[in-house]
Amino acid sequence: ECRYALVGGSNMLFSGDVMVSICQSGALAPDGRSKAFTANADGYGRGEGVGVIALMRLKEAQRNGHPVLAVLRGVATNHEGASSGLTIPSGQAQR
Repeated sequence: ECRYALVGGSNMLFSGDVMVSICQSGALAPDGRSKAFTANADGYGRGEGVGVIALMRLKEAQRNGHPVLAVLRGVATNHEGASSGLTIPSGQAQR
């Protein structure tokens, strides 16, 4: 256990081959914009990003007067291992 944690993640688009493959598959929206949950959704827009958040125990945040934006009630993780493609689930792992 720790008093504080920095949690971060990133998505960087370095592979030109992947971009070509995604374009050829028709997965990208022609205008490059994601329109999820709309009738005119026609693909997705790729993007890069980086984010970091500082976590601390609730009681410590309250004691120090820090604003509480969210409370983690639990965590979980899952990984299916290798499959035959990026968007193809592993039948073996799902049994």
